[in-house]
Amino acid sequence: MNNGLLTSLFFDEWSNFLVEYVTGKTKFLIVGDFNFHVDHPNDPSAQRFTDTLKNHGLVQHVQEPTHVRGHTLDVVITSDSSDIISSLSVSDPALSDHLGRVTRDHFAVNFKTAPTKPATLRKEVKYQKFSAIDLTAFKQDIADSVLLNRMSGTSTELVEDYNSNLTTLLDERHAPVIRKTITLRPNQQWYSEELYEAKHTRRKLERKWRRSGLTVDHQIYCEHCASYNRLLASTKVRYFSEKITACGRDQRGVTSQLIGGKTTRLPRDIAGEELPETFRDFSSIRSPKYATLSRVQIMESKIHLVFNPE
Repeated sequence: MNNGLLTSLFFDEWSNFLVEYVTGKTKFLIVGDFNFHVDHPNDPSAQRFTDTLKNHGLVQHVQEPTHVRGHTLDVVITSDSSDIISSLSVSDPALSDHLGRVTRDHFAVNFKTAPTKPATLRKEVKYQKFSAIDLTAFKQDIADSVLLNRMSGTSTELVEDYNSNLTTLLDERHAPVIRKTITLRPNQQWYSEELYEAKHTRRKLERKWRRSGLTVDHQIYCEHCASYNRLLASTKVRYFSEKITACGRDQRGVTSQLIGGKTTRLPRDIAGEELPETFRDFSSIRSPKYATLSRVQIMESKIHLVFNPE
């Protein structure tokens, strides 16, 4: 190998890579110039490389020279039980510069591939349009209900009565439950608050244009779309550039950052005495359904959370 990386170190990291990302999987594709003469049976490094493929149930498909001086350096690797590629061939791309001088030293490896797209994860969600509630009518219905007329009972009975009456008013009259099927998408670590705000603005501008039909609104929407796309591209580049730079000479770390790995995120720890108040404050802001919870006297509010990271 001519890239300054010791051959033994490469094979250690190559084996670790195969164990971590390839073993047990069938739908994958590895391509590139590994700089081994895999067509040369007497080359120790090439033979060792071929042996690692066999030991992990892999097969190398290129059987022709891929370099202008001979030998097979570029490889296409799949599982030995995979049919993901077909019609592989090697051809001369005939690349040259503006003076007609040949500039290529490798041939082109061509093949057809038929990867299967992972099934989309979908989930049914339920929501209610609290912002569309007619507050005047809602207040009148509360005043006419038995909720404000019951003066006796235990705290548990009053809370149950409170929940039952408000739930009935909301679910059946003022904010019926709406069901919707959504597509679950993985959380992208590079997705920032700035991108979220820009995307939210884009949707608002699109709705405004479609309502008005005005040319000026369409132009504003298009300009914002272009701005959002530039921000999206620059955010991705900046995120991955910082990740790769932070890895330094750790090649395995670079691979891990690009392919990704599992991370466990635990919620922020909140003191037991503070937690019930946080729930109440959040609920009173987000939903009128719980807006008057502060009227209920909670006698004991000790909640203990136990996390068991496995």
